[in-house]
Amino acid sequence: MKTYEADVVVIAAGPAGMTAAVQAAEDGADVLVIEKQPVIGGAANMGMGPLGIGTRYQKQSMNDITVQKAFEMFMEYTHYNADAA
Repeated sequence: MKTYEADVVVIAAGPAGMTAAVQAAEDGADVLVIEKQPVIGGAANMGMGPLGIGTRYQKQSMNDITVQKAFEMFMEYTHYNADAA
């Protein structure tokens, strides 16, 4: 088993974790970021803004995702920890 040393350890490389890591590094800390997924970004990778479901843009791209399916995908991705409202 490897041993690592750091001034600050950030668990999870989502938006908040990466912000904390960058700030700590800018403040001079030796930072270690640990992420369980193969990519960083966390829930931000889901594009949590308006999806435009039912818009002409969606229809033009022939994407047939429904509001219910988008909601389910988002909730599953966030392990139901996101505010469903």
